[in-house]
Amino acid sequence: MHRYLSSFRLLTIVIVSLALMHVLRGQAPSSSTTKPTTFTRKEVTDILAENRRIVSDNGVEELIPLQINGTTQWVSVRGCRFSFTCRN
Repeated sequence: MHRYLSSFRLLTIVIVSLALMHVLRGQAPSSSTTKPTTFTRKEVTDILAENRRIVSDNGVEELIPLQINGTTQWVSVRGCRFSFTCRN
């Protein structure tokens, strides 16, 4: 009986945890299948750029194109100016 009860508790914890994860992500658990949202490449790059944006006045954020062996490579430079500490 004890082994059955601990398995039941574990299953309950797993189910509650999964439901909580859905709620925290802003999605209520549902039995219906919904089509996943798709984004264009432009939308994705805009979202990533906004999330990576440095908002500090002393921040440095540059995207520099370099020619390496005839191919354009992009180098991302991010951080703080040497004499300052970045703070949001």
